[in-house]
Amino acid sequence: APDPAVPRRNALLRSLTMAEVLSQRLHGGVPVERCERTYVKYRVGDSLRVVYRYRVEGVTRHVSARTKRTAPAPAVPAPEVGAVLFPFPYDRKLPALPALAPGSPTLENLLGTPVTPRLVSYAAEQSAAAACVDDDGRVLAYAKVQRDDGERRGTEALADQYAVRVPRLL
Repeated sequence: APDPAVPRRNALLRSLTMAEVLSQRLHGGVPVERCERTYVKYRVGDSLRVVYRYRVEGVTRHVSARTKRTAPAPAVPAPEVGAVLFPFPYDRKLPALPALAPGSPTLENLLGTPVTPRLVSYAAEQSAAAACVDDDGRVLAYAKVQRDDGERRGTEALADQYAVRVPRLL
């Protein structure tokens, strides 16, 4: 059924439509080779957040789109889908997200060795996780950023037991 609060909902959820929007709005008309929706948060009668993983010129990228928002650059308005685009690693509620972007020194400083982050999950405005891959393609660690301290509290709650193996926080 139509949702007056999110009038362009179906367009924003359609991968083919979004491939064209991303091509025009973020890449100057360069064709998007592949576009897939990886996350959706829909609040009926309120708003919609969507994350897309897509490829342009052989490079995999991520973008989140949010309805009912305006935001300064690097956010990009996309009126054809009634949303604002937030190219990764920009996220209005995850200021630490650039730590998971390629070229960021944060992970190398934490792990003590050069790594390339590979985004494995991203829930816009909530959390993101990346595999930290070394030059041989091995995953050395996983890094996560999130909006609150729930991960730390959970790890601390399980610290003095041995039934559940808990990763070390850096």
